[in-house]
Amino acid sequence: MKDDYPIYVKWRYITEYLLDICGKFPKNARFNLADRITNISLDVMERIIETIYAGEKKRILEKANLQMEKIRALLQIVLNKKYISTGQYGYISEEINGGGQNAQRLDKIMQRVGNLKDIFLSFENLYSAYKKACRGTKSYQAYAFAFNADREILRLKRELSGGTYEPGDYRYFTIKEPKERVISVAPFRDRVVHHALINVLEPIYEKRFI
Repeated sequence: MKDDYPIYVKWRYITEYLLDICGKFPKNARFNLADRITNISLDVMERIIETIYAGEKKRILEKANLQMEKIRALLQIVLNKKYISTGQYGYISEEINGGGQNAQRLDKIMQRVGNLKDIFLSFENLYSAYKKACRGTKSYQAYAFAFNADREILRLKRELSGGTYEPGDYRYFTIKEPKERVISVAPFRDRVVHHALINVLEPIYEKRFI
């Protein structure tokens, strides 16, 4: 049931992302800033779960919103200390804002599944697609994308939302086993887009086909 609420899915991805970046903090910051940020993020997720099942939503949402403000303040300190990049800070700030700046907006988000285009263009969907596209590849394009992943994902998001995205040229090669055939390989950033589309559409069509 929780996965039916976009705000829960959004905050779960935010928490996973925070766990990733906080794990890379210097040792002297892991047991204060990193732990504090991840613990607050987990608290927000718990508040969201409580809201889904509880009768009195407003009070719980107000607490969740307060916790989000704390994370914003801590992330500003982390940015000033240069523990995260400006791209990482821009992403997480944008996603926290997308999660809801106040209890009223959070409540509205949880009332229904959002527009498919918004879900497709969300950073958490593109970030998940990037992680999937990385599996089993050691190409130069993948490494180059990963080097500035936050910036590349934000750029891809701008192109897709602004209608300026254009697929790149495919690479072709021939294999002979078990039979001879031509293989087409999409550029890495196009594979990210493919996975982003699958993330959104597969759950919908899978339910229809089963």
